[in-house]
Amino acid sequence: MPLTKYKKLLWLIPLLGLLIAVPLIGRTLAYNTDSEKQTNKVEFSNVEAKIQEEFPTITSSNLQGNTLKYKKKIWVENTGTAPCFVRVYLDFSDSAVRGYSKLSQDDMNYCDYADYPSVLSDWVKGDDGYFYYTKKLEVGDGDNSITSPLLEFVETEFPSGTDPYAYDIIVYSEAVQVVGSDGTVYNDYQEAFSNFNQ
Repeated sequence: MPLTKYKKLLWLIPLLGLLIAVPLIGRTLAYNTDSEKQTNKVEFSNVEAKIQEEFPTITSSNLQGNTLKYKKKIWVENTGTAPCFVRVYLDFSDSAVRGYSKLSQDDMNYCDYADYPSVLSDWVKGDDGYFYYTKKLEVGDGDNSITSPLLEFVETEFPSGTDPYAYDIIVYSEAVQVVGSDGTVYNDYQEAFSNFNQ
């Protein structure tokens, strides 16, 4: 009988061995492993340009005979987080009014829409109908983040026998960042918009 007692205890020895070995295996595996955490922050630039304007209410004092003359100062501001180039589409809601109207930067020198902005140094009219600002707009406040005015005054002379009537001036802007999607840095508006149009 005493031998059977020992036989019963013999099966406990492997069980005790497993109970001791399992925690040691975990420690051994932990001893032979390594881990490291690296956080990489990815940020995106935001290209945003906002049309600004100074456009006082038009009253009867702006109308003299058949000529309507008023102030409409238009410029663009970079309100995003990346430097950009801008272009502006400017037109009249009525093509006849476009033909009757003249535009000015200084209230002295007026020219037809077709010839505008021949006198502006910072703006160029493209073949696509957009007015391109030739300088890059930086981020932040100050003169480097806004364009010079594209327009300041409008004079519309309705033909005799035609009563002056309401019309709209349509202003639409687009901006493209200075750095292209492939990392290319564009030095002028033509390169930037050429890539944008593809």
